[in-house]
Amino acid sequence: MTGPAIWAAAMLLATKATALCFCPQCVLPSFQSFEAASTSMLPAFAPGACFVAERWEADTPLPPRGTIIVFRHPLTDADHIFRLIGLPGDEVQMRNGRLWLNGEEVAQSALPDLTYDTSQDPTFLCPAAAPGTTTCEIEQAMETLPGGANYPVLNLRDGPLDDTGLLTVPEGHVFVLGDNRDNAADSRLPAHSGGPGMIPVGNIWGTVSEGP
Repeated sequence: MTGPAIWAAAMLLATKATALCFCPQCVLPSFQSFEAASTSMLPAFAPGACFVAERWEADTPLPPRGTIIVFRHPLTDADHIFRLIGLPGDEVQMRNGRLWLNGEEVAQSALPDLTYDTSQDPTFLCPAAAPGTTTCEIEQAMETLPGGANYPVLNLRDGPLDDTGLLTVPEGHVFVLGDNRDNAADSRLPAHSGGPGMIPVGNIWGTVSEGP
């Protein structure tokens, strides 16, 4: 382990349609703008980033694997954002920091390191950064799920959540992960241990588009 285990819950701040979070479609009840409040979903969303979620209706098919979802925490009812990885019946496991899904290792390909400016985020711990510096170089890879969904993920440090037991997603639930794998309190952690655990599908609020 190269540094302390720090997990950030990907909590959200609900926002109004301000100049910062301009959201013309939020006049409709099926849309809501949010502001990310942690680094758990880097590089997709940095703290303070605004985005819009579209309401997911429970009588429609579940969002596909790889979709970013907004959901209510099963215990606190706070809004959170993570990436949907496992559907009901899926078997999910982390081995040495790599994601395995239904017995197969999920493909990754190397990307250039992400340079993250920590000057506006003093709580962000960067094990590789020299004292006094305000930038952090973070290992980055493109992860591609079965079905083709792909997205960048970060590897900040060796940590205890790099390895898990085999987790089976129960019926009526989904499994979520943060893209910043070493800074995310996601479904790898049960609700009584600081994470949300498996997410009941009824707690899904909506889906987030990553397109321009």
